[in-house]
Amino acid sequence: MRFLRPTDKRAELEEALRWLVSSETLSVSLLTTLIDRLRPRTLDNVDQARANLRVLVDLLHSRDSYKNALRRHVMAMLSTRNQTRFFSDGGILPATGFFTELRNNLIRRLLPEVVDDNNLQDVIKQIFRHPKDHLWLDELAATDLTPLLQTLQLGTPGGNADLRHSEQEMLDAVLLLSHRISALGMEAELLRLCPRIEDYDSPFFAQATETGLLVKRVLQHGWTEQTVGDSRHIRVLLQQCSDILRQARSVSHATGTSLSLTYLLARLEQQLNRLDELLAVLGERMADAAQQEQSWYSCIGRIAVADNQRRSLSLLVANITRLLALRVTENAGKTGEHYITDDRRGYIAMWRSAAGAGVLIGLLALIKIGIGKLALAPLNMAFLLSLNYGLGFVLVYLLHFTIATKQPAMTAATLAGAISQTRGRIGDPEPLARMVVDVLRSQLAAIGGNVLVAVATAVGIASLYALASDGPIISADKSQHLLHDLSPVDSPALFHAAIAGVYLFLAGLLTGYFDNLASHAQLSARIQQLRWLRFIAGSNGAKRIGDFFGNNLGGLGGNFLFGCMLGSTATLGFLFGLPLDIRHIAFASANFGYAVAAMQFHLPPEWWIKGIAGIALIGLVNLVVSFWLALWLAMRSRGIPLTRARALVPAVVRLIAQRPGALFFPPPDKR
Repeated sequence: MRFLRPTDKRAELEEALRWLVSSETLSVSLLTTLIDRLRPRTLDNVDQARANLRVLVDLLHSRDSYKNALRRHVMAMLSTRNQTRFFSDGGILPATGFFTELRNNLIRRLLPEVVDDNNLQDVIKQIFRHPKDHLWLDELAATDLTPLLQTLQLGTPGGNADLRHSEQEMLDAVLLLSHRISALGMEAELLRLCPRIEDYDSPFFAQATETGLLVKRVLQHGWTEQTVGDSRHIRVLLQQCSDILRQARSVSHATGTSLSLTYLLARLEQQLNRLDELLAVLGERMADAAQQEQSWYSCIGRIAVADNQRRSLSLLVANITRLLALRVTENAGKTGEHYITDDRRGYIAMWRSAAGAGVLIGLLALIKIGIGKLALAPLNMAFLLSLNYGLGFVLVYLLHFTIATKQPAMTAATLAGAISQTRGRIGDPEPLARMVVDVLRSQLAAIGGNVLVAVATAVGIASLYALASDGPIISADKSQHLLHDLSPVDSPALFHAAIAGVYLFLAGLLTGYFDNLASHAQLSARIQQLRWLRFIAGSNGAKRIGDFFGNNLGGLGGNFLFGCMLGSTATLGFLFGLPLDIRHIAFASANFGYAVAAMQFHLPPEWWIKGIAGIALIGLVNLVVSFWLALWLAMRSRGIPLTRARALVPAVVRLIAQRPGALFFPPPDKR
């Protein structure tokens, strides 16, 4: 058979219908061809999909042979194929786990699955073969499909003997889903969050018992008013199971979550929704025929769409990681609250905290320069630099000092949390605009403390060294090299600053992740139970140590790994032959101080300009990249488009225009 490609959509669809007429038995390939020609050229073009569907309905009305042929193929598909897996598994996450499902999705992209033509799930996968068919199918609402269903007159299991097989398969799926839900309801991860579900009156157990009795009564007596009432009672039990699921998610926000727990909750929720949907469809046997038909085939359509969505890698990752991302960003948001000041006392404290960090950064920059003088192998160099950065940042954290560039990743989560409280619809932007101004003022104070004190520390150390040794602390060549690395014109300083901005974002995530891990793993309580620790430090000492690591694991781990990323990037770039390095505003400031002091401040005017401009632009890139990435993830994890934050821009600009001093001078202390 030769497949033509007419340009006219009506001609394309009519040709596909003629091929269906010529085939007396079910032909999956011909149904696939029909869907290929019904599919819009741009998959998310729903208007075109609706127009194509209208053309198909017109053609079915024009000739009974077309209508009868399509009806014959659809009925053969529904009356002869195994459907239990379709109803019970279609679009639902499997029991294998997140990473196995991710791997299987990747493998399916390279090697197609073995197809079982006797299985309805595999047949529908062949018909809707494009992995993004859900983009247009999902938007075709029930009202769009109504004319097609009315034209084909497919009927329902209650009124069409050919579909009794389909109803039996749906009942088998109901029983299978019920047992799976009962088993998942007793998973250890879920019991830890909600211990009360171990009680004998657990709705997870109750729904399984009632569902088994319902299926037995239906098989014996068919659908009656009693069995319809029983199905409604089971749906009430399923609602109670969903309530426990919501409670478990709420508890996990406080006690921490994990990828396996998130996957378990998502899978259980999908199964509860599917069982509820199947019972709702089966329970409409007392309704009129048109309503039954609409519900029956809309249910099949929704399952087909969900099964198609399961083949999407991006949707899989997005749906599973959303709760984990929310938990991580919420932890970062709690930390971010400490980086926002809204009164003079907090503002002065921010300056002091940033100044303390500036002193340490000046010392760390000097140690880094000293390490660079050593004749070390690349990996040894990366190890020492990583230790210098990592231990230095941990010391900054333990002394409660502030590094300016760590603020955006934290404050972005706080801002996203405030926006989420408005459900993304910012009616009165003034309160949030004031928060943004507080963030900007706090950020400027931290930058000022870091930069000014880091430069002063570097100049002071270099000057004392010159007085004590009668020579510069670094050579003229090293000074020129440091100044060259700061120039946004003569070096890729801004690209390297962007890399540092990504690391700052990742450091915020790691901080939130380790805080979540400490809560989820009950780290504090576990440390307190160590016998050898209690023997050495006593019960009170073990408690203090456990509380310390339980409360500070995020800060310790996030800061140390951030330092490792900064210290190893240049070496990785060298090993792979890539122009990789980092530029961080605080260290850039200290390097500038050492360079100008070593050259006794005798710099050409253009190098003064390049150095100062380089520091400013490096800081700007550090902050913008880390803030944008952190805000994007925090908003996305809360299901709010990033574009909603744009509504704040005019209010912030208006507030700054009215009170420009608010960026530099805080309001009086609150009483």
